[in-house]
Amino acid sequence: SIKSTLIEVVDEIDIDSIKELICDDTKALIIFSDGLHTNVENLLKEIHNIKPNILIAGGRAGDNLKFQESFVFNETKITQSGVAIASLNSKELITN
Repeated sequence: SIKSTLIEVVDEIDIDSIKELICDDTKALIIFSDGLHTNVENLLKEIHNIKPNILIAGGRAGDNLKFQESFVFNETKITQSGVAIASLNSKELITN
């Protein structure tokens, strides 16, 4: 299964929202963040604390080196400060 969410970030990332995406069968996360506001390093540390061996892929939004605004979005929302995350969950998925 695939679970996804868009988390808007004001000061810190809501770790409970991340925990809702990760289960025993979660093999990988795909994460896209805004390019200017969100502290992705803290997010990666928190994910490592929750599930150390999870694979992570993704990137940061850019604005052609203007450093003025960038966006992430899902099917219903858009934000200038946040992360879009999808978790890949399956007993059959092999990640090695």
